[in-house]
Amino acid sequence: MLGKLLFFVTIVNLSFGTNIELPRNDLVLLETGERVEGHIDSITGGVIIIKTDQGEKTIVRDINIYSPRDIAEIGILRNKRYSGHIKRLGDYTIEVETSSGNQKINRALVRKIIISHESFLPPLNL
Repeated sequence: MLGKLLFFVTIVNLSFGTNIELPRNDLVLLETGERVEGHIDSITGGVIIIKTDQGEKTIVRDINIYSPRDIAEIGILRNKRYSGHIKRLGDYTIEVETSSGNQKINRALVRKIIISHESFLPPLNL
C-alpha cells in the first residue's frame, strides 16, 4: 500500500511540478535521550522547528561539523540513506553535508529524517 502511495506522489510531483511531501514521522533524539517525533518543518543552522502532536517545538542544538549524526532516508522504491550533517531543510530542498561532499535533495523524496546527538544514533533499521 505504501509503495502505491509513494509511486502516486512521485508521479504527481513530476507531472504537475508540485511539491507534495511523502507522509513521514521524523525523529529528533536529544542529548538527554528524549525522543521528539513529528514533522520537521525547517532546519537552519542549529535551529530545528518540528510539529508534533502537542504543537510546534523549537529545538536548538550545538553545531559540530566534525561529528556526522544526522540521517536522511530518501527514495520511493529503492531507499538510500545519507549520513552527515543536515545543514538546511528549506521549502523544496534538503542539504546534507556528507563525507563525500554536500548533497542537495528534493524534499518531496525524503521519507524520514533522524537528527541525533552523536552518542545517540539509532540503528539504521528504523
